[in-house]
Amino acid sequence: MDTFILVVSIWGFTGQEWAYIGQQSLQQEMSETQCIWLKSEEMWQSNYENENFRFRMDCMKASCAFQESCS
Repeated sequence: MDTFILVVSIWGFTGQEWAYIGQQSLQQEMSETQCIWLKSEEMWQSNYENENFRFRMDCMKASCAFQESCS
């Protein structure tokens, strides 16, 4: 069974497109169901002072963390 980690990435708007800035990840491995629940909107409260920056949360297979692609 695959395990997953929660990845939080930061994006900035250049005026033309959204550009990737960086990321951090919670290294606690969990099931996909747990990860999806953890990243759900009900679990977080956001406040953006700058509309040109955004956070994005994704569930990634733990075995694929920090790789360009995952098979």
